[in-house]
Amino acid sequence: MALSFTSNKKATNVISDASGYKGPLDYFLSADIANDVYFIQSNGNKEYAPMDEVFQVARSSSRGRVFDENLNISEVGANFPRRSYLPAYDTFGILIEEARYNFFDQSTLATKKTNALPSTTNTFACYALGGSAKASASEVDIIGGTGTYNDPQFFTLKSGGTLTPTITVSGSPKAIQVEQLVAKTSASAVPSVSAATKASESMSIPATDIFTSTQGCIILNILENKPNINNGKSDYIPYVQIGFDKNNYLAMNRRVERNILTLRLFKDGSEVLVPQIALTTPKNQIAISWNNGVISYAVNGKAYSVNTTMDANFKANTVQLLSAVSGWVTADGNAALSNMIIYNRALSLTELEKATASW
Repeated sequence: MALSFTSNKKATNVISDASGYKGPLDYFLSADIANDVYFIQSNGNKEYAPMDEVFQVARSSSRGRVFDENLNISEVGANFPRRSYLPAYDTFGILIEEARYNFFDQSTLATKKTNALPSTTNTFACYALGGSAKASASEVDIIGGTGTYNDPQFFTLKSGGTLTPTITVSGSPKAIQVEQLVAKTSASAVPSVSAATKASESMSIPATDIFTSTQGCIILNILENKPNINNGKSDYIPYVQIGFDKNNYLAMNRRVERNILTLRLFKDGSEVLVPQIALTTPKNQIAISWNNGVISYAVNGKAYSVNTTMDANFKANTVQLLSAVSGWVTADGNAALSNMIIYNRALSLTELEKATASW
């Protein structure tokens, strides 16, 4: 889908950015998801567009649920971005999550058995939105958590035990979630529909309409779902993939259980890993810049040069956000994007540091 912005506001003499962005102000595109404002700067004007023209989401089901600021739940259509309030961060972001199925029948929000859980060694998460919901240690093996929204209970099934544990409900919940964690170690940010699957999601932007040369830079404010449970499994959160073609791309992820960030260069079909850096926080501002194949990047106010270069004709023909990376990160999410800034030029290391010290 091509971008179709509408010019209706002069942008001359801009001295600050209303979103809290601290980098250079000559950017091409600003997506302030937190405040629901999306525009490009062209010929001294701000030209606006709706969110779903900037962000293209693939989600086959219409069961995408979101919060408003009062934690009321509503549903958006298939393939529409899930811009949701995020209580853990007190802001809005577009959620991208792996597929999840809610095993709790919400026709009544009272103590009852779950629908049959799959017989698996995977971890389950259980929580109530308002009040608490939790299983008993007599029926499942508890890893931790109190069963509230901010502190979900995580558990595994006992060997040979019940597949329909009783969930004890207290308080006056608005919704209850009982779900299996597959590739991710965090619970869903918004409770889903009973006895139904919220399909997996992926997100992209119309890169060929945005990046027209061999120079560019993208800055992202990423908010991972939290809390995570340390269940001994690997959890990779994909941040971004910038591709020239399937054999030449840049990609970045954070490995949660090891607290490391990795930038991957895939050049002419061969992988080059940039030295990993320690990254312990679930809220991160990252940037990747390219200039005729020369790559630099920044994380939370610290910039890095990359010794390996891409081909001089490298440009961003595709950009995937918070989405699986073929052959590297198998599952989308679980995270949200709260801000995005794009330039049609490369940024210096100093500029990258300022840009990623925003928000």
